Amino acid sequence: MLINVDDPVRNAILNVSFVAIVAFAALAVVPWGFLGARGMSRLALWLPLPTFLLAFIYEAAMPSGYDIRLDLFLLLPAYAVVLIATLFRALALRRARRRQIDTHAV
Repeated sequence: MLINVDDPVRNAILNVSFVAIVAFAALAVVPWGFLGARGMSRLALWLPLPTFLLAFIYEAAMPSGYDIRLDLFLLLPAYAVVLIATLFRALALRRARRRQIDTHAV
């Protein structure tokens, strides 16, 4: 068990959310376009939505008495990875669409 707050329901919510957030961060950096799954690259643009929904659930389940939050040393970079990877992916897809439009116009 990664996180233990002496409540089995909260433990389950916190641990599942924590693992899922880190998994979404790992999925955000997978180069789906290079692996031949272009549809997954577009689908990966939606990764911030479930990530931040899980972040909200995670923070709501965290007891308020915890002053030292060592979990944030992993979660905050995971949030940043999801946002930055999504930004780069969106820019790459936009650039690809522009090239596609430019080649069809000529």
